[in-house]
Amino acid sequence: MADLETMEDEVEQLEAFVEMFTPFQKECEIKVNYGSTELTTTSEEIDKLIVSYGEDPKMMLPKDFFLIFYEFSKEFTSAYTI
Repeated sequence: MADLETMEDEVEQLEAFVEMFTPFQKECEIKVNYGSTELTTTSEEIDKLIVSYGEDPKMMLPKDFFLIFYEFSKEFTSAYTI
């Protein structure tokens, strides 16, 4: 009989946890889905930008692409200030 009471207590605790956790889980799911959509959109836009400069986005990583502009800007600033 004690085992049955213990199990009932555990079930009640789990039900309380599920009741409290469900809204949090739903909120997180919405945020993760939004972040995933934003990441996909941003990646697609960066690929379009890379293509517009005549590069293949499969061969050039975004960090390498933007590094070109950084290096140019640094060299230009250095040359302009001399």
